[in-house]
Amino acid sequence: MNAKSIGAVAVSTALTAVMTCIMFPLPEPLGYVNLGEVAIFIFSLLMGPLVGAFAGGVGSMLADIILGYSSYAPATLVIKGFEGFIVGYLRRFNEIVAMAVGSVSMILGYFLYDYILYGPVAWMDLICFAASAIRIVISYVLIRALRAQLKTKYLDEIWLKR
Repeated sequence: MNAKSIGAVAVSTALTAVMTCIMFPLPEPLGYVNLGEVAIFIFSLLMGPLVGAFAGGVGSMLADIILGYSSYAPATLVIKGFEGFIVGYLRRFNEIVAMAVGSVSMILGYFLYDYILYGPVAWMDLICFAASAIRIVISYVLIRALRAQLKTKYLDEIWLKR
């Protein structure tokens, strides 16, 4: 790994943590709604599945710890890491579908985790797909604007391969 790659991973992880900390608390077992998924989508689409997985998992986990949701930190590492990987992996097929599949995997992951912790009330997690749809739209608009400025579709082809 070269210095640009390490820097890209560090910055994407830190920004994911910061954007996850921009949150709105919800009643138990829902936790909170945040903008971290926008960061995961953008970094996964721009830099691929490995950066998306690391930034999504570690950045979101750090935010859980910072915000006092440490009981969710291990699950978040896996769930958000998987989400970032899926979005980055499916990006070449269709980016909107990739974000939707990533969102579904995230919602199902938290549903299973909340079901273990709280029981059947975990069905309320399924309501969060509406928030994910909004984050998909925000991410799509931002990614198009970023690509217009960067003049490239994928940063990993430029930064991470050298």
